[in-house]
Amino acid sequence: MASTYLYKTPSSAGSRVKWTYSVWLKRGAIEVQTPIWAATTDGSNYDEFYFNSGDKIQYSTITGGTQKAIRTTRVFRDTSAWYHIVLIYDTGNSTDTDHAQLWINGVRETSFEDTTLLASGADNVQSNWNNNIEMKIGRVTTNTAAYYDGSMAVAEFVNNQTYVPTYFGSFDSNTGIWTPTATSTIADYGTNGFKLKMDTTSPGADTSGKGNTFSVGGPATLLQGSPDNNWCTWTPLAKYNRSATFANGNTTVNSNNNSLWDSARGAFGFQKGKWYWETKFFGSSAAFNYIGVCNENALMGTNDAYDKNAVTLFYNSDGGEMRKDGNPTTANYGTFSTSDVCGVAVDADNNTISIYKNNSIIVTNYALSTYSFEANGTGFIFPNAAVLDNGSGQYTNFGEGFFGTVAAGTSADGNGQGLFAFSPPSGYYAINTKNLEAYG
Repeated sequence: MASTYLYKTPSSAGSRVKWTYSVWLKRGAIEVQTPIWAATTDGSNYDEFYFNSGDKIQYSTITGGTQKAIRTTRVFRDTSAWYHIVLIYDTGNSTDTDHAQLWINGVRETSFEDTTLLASGADNVQSNWNNNIEMKIGRVTTNTAAYYDGSMAVAEFVNNQTYVPTYFGSFDSNTGIWTPTATSTIADYGTNGFKLKMDTTSPGADTSGKGNTFSVGGPATLLQGSPDNNWCTWTPLAKYNRSATFANGNTTVNSNNNSLWDSARGAFGFQKGKWYWETKFFGSSAAFNYIGVCNENALMGTNDAYDKNAVTLFYNSDGGEMRKDGNPTTANYGTFSTSDVCGVAVDADNNTISIYKNNSIIVTNYALSTYSFEANGTGFIFPNAAVLDNGSGQYTNFGEGFFGTVAAGTSADGNGQGLFAFSPPSGYYAINTKNLEAYG
């Protein structure tokens, strides 16, 4: 969502001792406090639902400066997958441990570090959420303004009812994966209730029948992904030197080092098929960037990002050469400016990579066959980026439609997937789960 958020102030309060909130989300930033939603009267009276800086899920309700909360023991750092989170608030429940329930992907969480909300001292504690104060989804302003970085889908709020996760999702009978296909329906969402699909055209539109549509704040930079179709991004869990930073739902990678290369690996890999993505370089110069492919071992060493086995990278500086294991091969393919779009087309069936500059091919079917991924790993090929020089980096569009926060374009692949600046070459596809299932 970057700095996109939703907001609404209810005309009146609903139940503040019983309600259910459900949302599907894919994390972007990790190791930093990240809001899911908040409702704030002032610095002593507010509710926050968020990932804390230790990547644990926490819900806090603060009244008169006194906090009641639940915080998970385990951490949630998977930025490649969608989580379904259900928070049930029920402080009128005679069973203290049922004052709040947290469900992740259809399974109830039972281990908590903070249990102050699950004690007799929290009997009938009223939440600030569902009061007649502004609700913010994807933003918090209690101290310093912060935004949710990542993707959200199908946010549902039900007033004065407790609904278990099967009203919002179910386990797939073939794969065992928790999916958005619910086995039950909700007849009435109640006062202030809503169901927001959070699509890219009208993210705040309420489809619950209650008419509680939210306004959109910030730039409209919602990504295309959904629990039904997961898109590739960079993963902060596989990077060199741990000084690279990520933004915009892990589609942007920034260098924070002037002496060593920072590198990022794609969250998804492939062994067959033909795949396409685009990048724009930024910083004082586009020269301090590599873009290409690697295997899963490429980022596990301590040297520079390109100086590893089983890495092939297109280098856009020093004559625009291709490099293998950090060694230049053939020069003078051409360089890029910060306004150019670099297209990458990888043919995993024939082990080649092609590079495009503003839709014109400049490197044609460069062979990977002499550079065996299979000998150095599992055989999976991953997108790879490397950046040098503090402030330089890459805006990557794997097909979700943005270079950073700027719309990329409207061109789709042959399967109707993606929003690219230029049409992918014939037979090449965006890296998402629907395409991987069909062609990968």
